[in-house]
Amino acid sequence: PERKHRLPSAYNRFMKEEIQRIKEANPEIPHREAFSTAAKN
Repeated sequence: PERKHRLPSAYNRFMKEEIQRIKEANPEIPHREAFSTAAKN
């Protein structure tokens, strides 16, 4: 069965942008650490 794609929630959009921002400032940190830092913001 085909799944309908849901639009990203405000939280998902925030996390995506925040992780990108953190990765740009600290390119050497692992994704997991960037995600953890973004979640704390």
